[in-house]
Amino acid sequence: MAFVDIATELLLAGESYRQMAIQMKKHGATKLSRKSGVMRMFNHPNAHGHVGYRLRRQFGAWIFEDGHVIPDGVHMAYNVCPALWEGELHSQVKHELVRRLNVNDHG
Repeated sequence: MAFVDIATELLLAGESYRQMAIQMKKHGATKLSRKSGVMRMFNHPNAHGHVGYRLRRQFGAWIFEDGHVIPDGVHMAYNVCPALWEGELHSQVKHELVRRLNVNDHG
């Protein structure tokens, strides 16, 4: 099973970013073995098929899909590269990430 598949399973199971990092380390995913690495993977525009720059560690639903207010200074281009997920699975991932943003779940 690929690292992204393992991390996705953990995300959708409701595991915290911290717990996901611990599990990813056990699987040998060194770049995902820290909370910040897991958060970056899920909350980066490239993971969703988009390109952005000047992100400055800002998070929001604008990362996952077009139609949201983009912070000043951030530049986005949507649907320009393949996303890590497709179809219903991508919808589930986005829904969980938005839920975490709404409850400020950075654990």
